[in-house]
Amino acid sequence: MKALQLLALVALLAGCSSKELESRVSKLESKTDSIQKEVTVIRDGISGIIDSLDKMQSNQVHAVNAILTTNALSHLQFQQALIEIQLAAQSAPNQTPVAPRQGQSMRSGVPATVYNQIASDAAKKWPRDYDMQQYEIKKQIDAYLKISGR
Repeated sequence: MKALQLLALVALLAGCSSKELESRVSKLESKTDSIQKEVTVIRDGISGIIDSLDKMQSNQVHAVNAILTTNALSHLQFQQALIEIQLAAQSAPNQTPVAPRQGQSMRSGVPATVYNQIASDAAKKWPRDYDMQQYEIKKQIDAYLKISGR
């Protein structure tokens, strides 16, 4: 920037009187000061934007980590439930399944009371995720049907 100022000064000084030179130098210095102030304002604005972006990125990283942690815990809970169902099925392989009582209402192939309990548990486990509730209900019904031999 200094080289540009020097070239501009030389061009302005060429063939000028002393008063004209002083006037032109003064204008050039004023313009230089103005440009430096604008550069400072722009630099400060860019620094503010960079700080904001850093904060946003940090918040997004924290949010993604929270989601990943929640999903990992949910997956582990699901795996634990499957293991418990498998263990229950293995521990009672020779038990005769209880037939539904006469007139007992059925839903999706299981007694309505069992279905309602499965659906209630799924809603508690996944309060804001309807797809996971459906998935949980299907898996639990499949496990119940497997255990009961239906």
